[in-house]
Amino acid sequence: MIQVIRTLLPLVLVFGAFALAQAAEKGKGFGDGHDGNRASVTHLIDLFDDKGDQIKSAIQPRPISMRYTCGKCHDYDAMAAGWHFHSGSTNVLSGRVGEPWVLTDNRIRTQIPISNRGWKGTYKPGDVDMNAWKFLKKFSSHFPGGNYGEMAPSEDEEDEEEVDTSELFRWEISGKYEINCLACHHADRKQNQSDAAFQAAKENYRWAATVASGLASVKGTASELEDFYDPEFDGHKIITSYDKSRFDSNDKVFLDIVRKPTSNRCYFCHSTQNLQTPGEDEWVHNEDIHLASGMSCADCHRNGVDHMISRGDIEPSKTPHGSADYLKAYDPKKVTSYSCQGCHMGDPNADDPAARMG
Repeated sequence: MIQVIRTLLPLVLVFGAFALAQAAEKGKGFGDGHDGNRASVTHLIDLFDDKGDQIKSAIQPRPISMRYTCGKCHDYDAMAAGWHFHSGSTNVLSGRVGEPWVLTDNRIRTQIPISNRGWKGTYKPGDVDMNAWKFLKKFSSHFPGGNYGEMAPSEDEEDEEEVDTSELFRWEISGKYEINCLACHHADRKQNQSDAAFQAAKENYRWAATVASGLASVKGTASELEDFYDPEFDGHKIITSYDKSRFDSNDKVFLDIVRKPTSNRCYFCHSTQNLQTPGEDEWVHNEDIHLASGMSCADCHRNGVDHMISRGDIEPSKTPHGSADYLKAYDPKKVTSYSCQGCHMGDPNADDPAARMG
């Protein structure tokens, strides 16, 4: 019996490794599918930079790349199609009307609503001569990364007249602003999106996620460097210093990753700043009734690997907003329970307004 176990065990291990490899090849990493196991995966992992090289504490390191680090086990490109990240795409879904980006000019007291989703009353970035680089400079403080952050122009683009060479140089210095997975899924209280906003203000896009994670500090400002700055010849003017205590003997780092983001992660972008002086006292401010009842944002605003988050407005009886593509992306059978109507099944014939609303 012992001999049989010894014979079968290597085969089981080989088969398991093969199965995991097959899953990874199909973009179904450890966290992309659901095998019924509700236990959280412990993320003691290697970190990689944007060149695909492993980050080691003993070597002058570069900042973390989410594409190369998280992308080892998760389908980065599938996530990039989600609501938070695809707003600059040419075939972007409109969805229900939401809050646009607002381009302001205090000198002439102008506010222009910006959106690439074709919402009524909004202007597309191209309508106001705003390309990806200009969009980042204006809105990157509350930007989740990806999309506009990775739309750096190429030197060999067909229409060379449309490529601003000065911006091309700036992209090389600042780096791409990849999707910041840790902004939502990193449960460590050291995660600080204000640090990401501060780095973005300095055009340190490549470094924003690293600093916000609490894993490292960064000295240097990309916006202050000359267009022709080259770290290979001019030396590193932006220095990344990792907390060496976070690395184990194999240069692996533990990240407290959760599948379901806490509501506190949502607040950085999805709450409203009161500019009145002195403003309302926080203790008299009523919290959202759902959160006050013990729910979290992610209880209803759920998503799969594609990160097409349910938005509470799904109507299975008809095509939402007249968009067949929108209905295709949102399978009503899957998301109806997490829509507003999934809980608030009102009676349209009731006399009581509250009963009509459910």
